Amino acid sequence: MTLTGELGSLPVPNRRILIVHADPAALKSIGAAVAGAAYELHFSDRADRAMEVLRGRAIDVVVADAGMPDMPGADFLRLVGRSFPGTRRIGLVEEGARQAAIDAVAERELFHFLERPWDDAEVRAAVAEACEPPSVQAPFPDRVRSLAARHARMKRGELRGLELSAYHAERGELVGALLAAQELRVGQQPRRSLRVDCEFQALIRFGDEARRATTLNVSTGGFAVHLDGAPGVGHDMKVVLRIPGGESVYADAKVANVQQVANGVVRVGYRFVAVDVANARRLELAVFDALIDRTQP
Repeated sequence: MTLTGELGSLPVPNRRILIVHADPAALKSIGAAVAGAAYELHFSDRADRAMEVLRGRAIDVVVADAGMPDMPGADFLRLVGRSFPGTRRIGLVEEGARQAAIDAVAERELFHFLERPWDDAEVRAAVAEACEPPSVQAPFPDRVRSLAARHARMKRGELRGLELSAYHAERGELVGALLAAQELRVGQQPRRSLRVDCEFQALIRFGDEARRATTLNVSTGGFAVHLDGAPGVGHDMKVVLRIPGGESVYADAKVANVQQVANGVVRVGYRFVAVDVANARRLELAVFDALIDRTQP
């Protein structure tokens, strides 16, 4: 079933919206929430038919449910992003899928997400914002200050719905911009995770021995410390990072590189090889806390 214009549209629509949902009642409900605006509405109950609509005309915004009969909604929206990068994407997700949706927004796979049960006002606001042209970026210091304020509110649990989605989009943009600006030596591969200079207390265990050190830098992929001697590259470690003001992070790590500094002191880089979900989230938050602290004007 592919319905076009069933709910009507203005004679000269400003934006084309494609709503994709397996439930016909949900299609009509979501369409009715935005039908009064200057939109041309298109509807589909399957991902493959939605792709036919996208190939047949320029669609500005796709609103898609996570549960589709022929393809998971996340995969469909990813496909839309690759095939039609100028089309903004809004995901409709179950409450238990919030973290995956947050990650998708941060990685720019989604423009926004809405959790069930959403209301008409949320749908209208999300679609209206997705239809807005890209805004002129504020100066970098202002963007960092704005994000720092939102970050503090997020940690206090004050962000919901579109505010939470917008926060993760801004956060992803900042991290992406800083990764894009990294300076590389000839032949050096770009880093995929942001490394921040910060001092966390680290307990490093290898065999029956344990060392304490202060990190030189930390990323979600690993960290570096100075040690008085160290095992060789490839050795496995158990690591505890003490996060100021927060819970410690526990992980398995491997020695990635060792560089002589002076007088027997070496700089050791560790790569995380096993971090469970809870510890990964704590680590990600701690790294971003440190980033905000260092980048604020």
